[in-house]
Amino acid sequence: MRTIRRLFTAATLVALVAAAPAHAASIEPRVVNGRDVDASAFPTRWSAIAAVTSTTSWGSTLCGGVLIDVRTVITAAHCTYTPNGMPISPASMRVYVGRRVASSTDGDRIQVSAVTRHPSFSRMTMRNDVAVLRIARDPLLTVGALQITSAADEAWWGGDTGAGRATGDDLVGPFIAGWGATDADATRFPDTLQEAKLPIASDRACAAAAQPGQGSTFDPTTMVCAGTPSTTRGNGIDACQGDSGGPLIVGDGAGNWRLVGLTSWGRDCGGNYYGVYTRVGRFVDWIEPLRYVPSASELAPISEPSLDEPEPTPEPVPEPALTPEPNPTPDPNPTPDSAPSSSPSPSPSASAVGPIELGATHRPARPTRPTNLQLRLIGRRLVPQLRWSASRDADGRVDRYRVLERALTATRWRLAATTRVASTNVRFLTPGVHLLRVQAVDDSGRRSLVSAPLRVLRR
Repeated sequence: MRTIRRLFTAATLVALVAAAPAHAASIEPRVVNGRDVDASAFPTRWSAIAAVTSTTSWGSTLCGGVLIDVRTVITAAHCTYTPNGMPISPASMRVYVGRRVASSTDGDRIQVSAVTRHPSFSRMTMRNDVAVLRIARDPLLTVGALQITSAADEAWWGGDTGAGRATGDDLVGPFIAGWGATDADATRFPDTLQEAKLPIASDRACAAAAQPGQGSTFDPTTMVCAGTPSTTRGNGIDACQGDSGGPLIVGDGAGNWRLVGLTSWGRDCGGNYYGVYTRVGRFVDWIEPLRYVPSASELAPISEPSLDEPEPTPEPVPEPALTPEPNPTPDPNPTPDSAPSSSPSPSPSASAVGPIELGATHRPARPTRPTNLQLRLIGRRLVPQLRWSASRDADGRVDRYRVLERALTATRWRLAATTRVASTNVRFLTPGVHLLRVQAVDDSGRRSLVSAPLRVLRR
């Protein structure tokens, strides 16, 4: 079966096949016979797309996702588990929004604060393959939110009758998109987001598809099929490893788009099988109560951190590799969870689709060292304010800064302040000569080298 995952790293998006649902791709380096999403199509068609990454002791992975409001992302439930079936914690997950080219620093990277998996999701049958992610803050840039198709408007794509939908012009689609593998062996991955226009199959056609792959494993109440199967492997239009959780959308011809499905599972990317997508319109009643609603505390102004409060030590997190690893050799004695069923139609979790993962042998570069420290006296009370040139991490920004201070006669540095901007007020505990230094920290806890010390005379 195929489940589709991959990962954004410091400056590039790379991936490798794992043992869960996903597809494989085309002769050309495309989303399996898709095309690059150009700069004009990205804001009009794909501004709601997200990349969902995770880094755990097992390794690093990437899936797709879709923003449905400023802090709510939906993705495939299987993307929130490691390939051995362990749930991934929110602290290990990040969401990228507003990025079209993986190696760029465009867009925004945001911590996941909560994960809600559908309670009836099955890794064996891939039914109910949907999860809701809450991100920790609003994106720093304007991004779109995609409306979900409901049972009432499934006629847009023939869902109410199970009739499917043929392809139309670029304002109609249907379309899929992702950074997943572009060849049937899942060895090539694009730098630019890929999209493909493809028909949505009727429920009858999917249920009757060649075995093994769909047939008895297809559930029209929770799944929908799409794609252009081909008798020549890699020649069809399809999703593949690394595309899991990404969107299947349909347009109304007037520039409005609806989310029909989330890439879930399949078999033999671009081969003689349809791709299978979570039928999100059937989950609206479950998703809606999980949407983000600002609390009173979130609407209140954010207070400055205490100058003397020690910063918690971040939990060390394994770092992803920057280059893909070769595809793993199939296990000749698979475990019961990954072994093919003895029936003519194996379960999705046994098919050649899966998450994409990265090794954890390379440590990406730490944030750049803060420079150009300056102390100014501001306001009527001449409050000392320290400023410096902003640092950058591999994705273009850092999470916070640590301001360190010690008296010249002291032997130890103290944490004077933490701040998310390149300036802060400083309080000296004693008069005399003091030294100030600044250190940048990224959202994975990596720290920069400390700045050169700034000498200050406090009278």
